Amino acid sequence: MEREFWENAWDENNIGFHMSETNQFLKYTFDEGIVCDIKTALIPLCGKSLDLLYLREMGIEVFGVEIATKAVEQFFEENSLDFEIEEKGNYKIYKTSGITIFCGDFFSLKRDDLPKIDFIYDRASNVALPPQMRESYYDQIRNLSSDNTQMLLLTAHSEEEDQFGPPFSISKEEIEMAYKEKAKEFKLLHEQKKKVTSKRLIKAGLKSRIMVAHYLKF
Repeated sequence: MEREFWENAWDENNIGFHMSETNQFLKYTFDEGIVCDIKTALIPLCGKSLDLLYLREMGIEVFGVEIATKAVEQFFEENSLDFEIEEKGNYKIYKTSGITIFCGDFFSLKRDDLPKIDFIYDRASNVALPPQMRESYYDQIRNLSSDNTQMLLLTAHSEEEDQFGPPFSISKEEIEMAYKEKAKEFKLLHEQKKKVTSKRLIKAGLKSRIMVAHYLKF
């Protein structure tokens, strides 16, 4: 899952993971006050997600990280946003009012590159990574969080042996191992069996996965 893989996916428009509307469960957590008192948010592997705009509309300063330049450029172009670019280390940093996107490797990001992050939103980043990369991913999430950072984590797992992806199947047990002992709060918010929509997964013969939502506070 190197840079070339994701750049090719965007170049070939193989982006079935992109949603054409704001994620409804993200909205639900704000509407119900599950996630609250947020001034800053981080979205790892953000693509051109419209959730960036939703969080900004909630009065939150939003920071995204995305490795594919095309995804970042499409986000600003498709939403008619003026932006500035600056370079820092290995990153091109795209900025508009209320939204900053670091274009580069998520694993190179340091806590000092960001303000204190109140909220981490993970809809499509964890499931984008194969098993051999996920322990490093969990370490990086913990490194970028601070005291009382909240997190909404959306994953999915299969009821059968399933190594296909991305998006990859991630068990609830893996999420518990990664975060539960490190979190002040760790809640299973929702789980529901749904038909898979990824062409890659359908081609592999999968019909459904269990969609899971966790809330954490570090």
